[in-house]
Amino acid sequence: MESLEGLNITVDYYNIAISDVIGTFGGGVNNILAGCFVKLNASDPFCQAITRRGDGNVDEVSATNANNAELETQGIDVGIDYAMDVDFGLFDGGSTFSVNWLGTYVISNNFLPDDALGTRLLECAGTFSGSCNTPDPKFRFASRLTYASGPMVLSAKWTHIGGTDHADIENAGIPASDFFIPRLFAKNYFDITANYELGENYSINGGINNILNTKPQFVGSDQQQGNTFPNVFDVIGTYFFMGVTANF
Repeated sequence: MESLEGLNITVDYYNIAISDVIGTFGGGVNNILAGCFVKLNASDPFCQAITRRGDGNVDEVSATNANNAELETQGIDVGIDYAMDVDFGLFDGGSTFSVNWLGTYVISNNFLPDDALGTRLLECAGTFSGSCNTPDPKFRFASRLTYASGPMVLSAKWTHIGGTDHADIENAGIPASDFFIPRLFAKNYFDITANYELGENYSINGGINNILNTKPQFVGSDQQQGNTFPNVFDVIGTYFFMGVTANF
């Protein structure tokens, strides 16, 4: 079988386990409250982390850093790169088409907040919020198509973020119907960029990000910041940019 010139494929499997992880005590506020509720023992470390007002309601939960038990994650990363030169183009000398695709499939992402406290294993792959906090979709990818001809380079990018379910559906056994937002649906973002060289020392570039103005899904009280997770989803919407680069 002949090889396809210009094609590169990489497949990486990772399996990482870390003991004595430094993280939030008990895995976070929600886990502390749930752990105390299950044990209902004032001397339990989870309950001692909770300060109550005179009427018995919760006043403060101390979720400080602690030596936690174990973090384990495994998955597969796949990368595909392909470039092809052609004789035609917008400028003399032909042109090049190239494609890049990088995807990740998370097999598992498990967290044991503190085995000394008898805390159950938390399964976070494909979940968001609750006992797992930041959304961790099982599948995501980013792909880019680039066309280069003479001094000009045009590029289009597609980013896909898979859907996730509320972590407490699996980890706490709470029915999905009990949550206002039980699932975050998959999101797709499309960007285009262009760069044009003006001689040897100058170039002009610009582009449009999030062309379809894809909005984040609001999650109410399960949010990280701004009623969503800004470190995962685009919160700006469609925006344009332009710049000039000078080399001296």
